[in-house]
Amino acid sequence: YQRRVHGELRISIPEETISSYRMKKEPCSCRRILSVDDNDYNQMVIGRMLSKFKFEVIKAYNGAGALKIIGKAQETSNNKCSQSSCSIFSLIITDLHMPIMNGLDLIREVRKFPEDIGRIPIFLLSASDEKEQLEEGFKAGMDHFILKPISEDILKDRLRAVSYTHLRAHETPEHLVCRLLLEKK
Repeated sequence: YQRRVHGELRISIPEETISSYRMKKEPCSCRRILSVDDNDYNQMVIGRMLSKFKFEVIKAYNGAGALKIIGKAQETSNNKCSQSSCSIFSLIITDLHMPIMNGLDLIREVRKFPEDIGRIPIFLLSASDEKEQLEEGFKAGMDHFILKPISEDILKDRLRAVSYTHLRAHETPEHLVCRLLLEKK
């Protein structure tokens, strides 16, 4: 495949790269979120907000419970999204302080999973915004921090931001070039 870009510049892309771009698996676009919080009231508030945004919410009450749910999702899905029966999560929202396994430990464990599951965006919630907690969250692999009490507008903004960056994070440099060239046709 060759294309003339800006006058004399010619770009050649091997046909196998074009084929792999056209056949690549898109990241899961299902609207299933895993909410992890030991407090029933917080779960209710988060669930209501996410339901307004048309998300399906699966609840876990600590990090260990969340890992069991994620493990089952991995077994069921084999990292493939079939849309109608998808068990992959598009996002994990976890509280920081919980019994059995806290949010930071959960994030570290999720990041050990392969492929799609290990790259699921994670929001960390806390009533405290201490600098050390934020640093630990980012070191563990969180994508965004949300201070409690949760505002619907803040949650909506974070959801928008993470959906765009998550979709583009799966794109190789070669596929980026293909997308840009092929979309211009």
